[in-house]
Amino acid sequence: MTATPPDETTAEPRPTCRADGTPLSIQLFTVEGTSYGPYVGLPLRDHWTPYSAHLFTRETAELIVSDMHRDECGITAQFADDGTLTFTVDADDIEPGSTVTVRPDEHGRYEIGGLWSWDEWGDHVEHTAWQAALARGAAEYKWTADKCTAQPEGLDHLYAMSREEAHRVSLHRDEPATAPPISLAEFKRRAMHCKTFTVEHHRFPERSGPRELDSISMSRIRATRPGVDRQETHTAWPKARLCRIEGNRITFLHDKDGTDFFTYVFPFEV
Repeated sequence: MTATPPDETTAEPRPTCRADGTPLSIQLFTVEGTSYGPYVGLPLRDHWTPYSAHLFTRETAELIVSDMHRDECGITAQFADDGTLTFTVDADDIEPGSTVTVRPDEHGRYEIGGLWSWDEWGDHVEHTAWQAALARGAAEYKWTADKCTAQPEGLDHLYAMSREEAHRVSLHRDEPATAPPISLAEFKRRAMHCKTFTVEHHRFPERSGPRELDSISMSRIRATRPGVDRQETHTAWPKARLCRIEGNRITFLHDKDGTDFFTYVFPFEV
């Protein structure tokens, strides 16, 4: 990832339809010269250049920022409490401390571009099996569930997550009548409305049972185990590739062998 001089600050939302009213379609992006992504984005123009800006959901924007920090490309970024995303450029060929501020539009989407060269995700990008599942999910986001491509064992949740990202960034304009399982991000949002949940521990059954939710965020779950000792637990949400979602059930997979570790069942409607 190579930093380029910022052109402007993004403050206003961009149109989600072409001049004739036709909805814009999603596209998969990577950073030129890397195997990052695929990032599910919504181009703002029929014809875009490597430095054009595209719309991304908050979840995808967070992934872009994470990859950017891992790359040590001379750009850092941080989300403010109000959702504003600020990029700080410290590359050698750019004035140190230059910033670009991106404010989410009314739908929570971020217009990101102009700081590095985007490339279209395709077969030329070296990728893993889980990245291929993400790409297929987004590519088939308009398909009904009965037509969706079967995924290798353990990758269904990534396929579903990417489909959900495509629908969210395109404001569900092309969502089919029958939708596949919800994504991890959507599961978290639904779980936040619950006050209790149930644990099914597959390694240590004695740890199974009801829990009372003390607090829950997009990163962590804090709960209390009812009983005399009132034991408090803190659990980080798993990464998408280390969990399986089935309705209102999320199974945490062991990071070593991929086997079922424990399952949380939340009482929200599916």
